[in-house]
Amino acid sequence: MEIYKPRNIAFNGVQNVNHWQIKSYSIRYNTDAFSKELEYESKALLQSALPGRTENSYGLGFMVTHHGKDANFVLIDWWCNGNELEHQVYYSSKQTPAKLIRQGVNAPIACVWDLLIINHERNAWVKHMMTQMPDEVEYLNNYIHGLF
Repeated sequence: MEIYKPRNIAFNGVQNVNHWQIKSYSIRYNTDAFSKELEYESKALLQSALPGRTENSYGLGFMVTHHGKDANFVLIDWWCNGNELEHQVYYSSKQTPAKLIRQGVNAPIACVWDLLIINHERNAWVKHMMTQMPDEVEYLNNYIHGLF
C-alpha cells in the first residue's frame, strides 16, 4: 500500500452541456501528470454520457478528470430524485489517455482523492439544494480547490 500524499485538486469551472451545468474538476498525481488529450476527451464524453433531462433530474452535477499514477479516470456524476447521485466511471491507460472505457459493475468507483470531491459535492448539495429555497447558483459556486 502506498503512503498517502496530497494531490492537487483543481476546479476548472462549469461546463454547459445539453442543458446540464456540470462542475469540472481535475486531479493530478504530480505536477508532471497532465494529458491534454485526456482533458479534451473527458469534456467531449459529457455529450454522450449525460442522459436527457427529466422532471426528476436537475441539470446539475460534476465531473472529475483524474490524471493518476498508473492510469487515468473520469467520473461523471449528476443529481436526480432529490437526493440521489448517478455515477459513471471511465478509465484509460497512461499510454492512450484519450481512449476512455466505461468501468463495469464490479470495478472500483473512486479512490481516496476522488472521494474528497464526492464528499464535498454531497455537502454542497445538502447545503444549497436540499433546503426550503434551493439555490443552483450557490451550489455551482461551492467548489473544492487546493492540495489535499
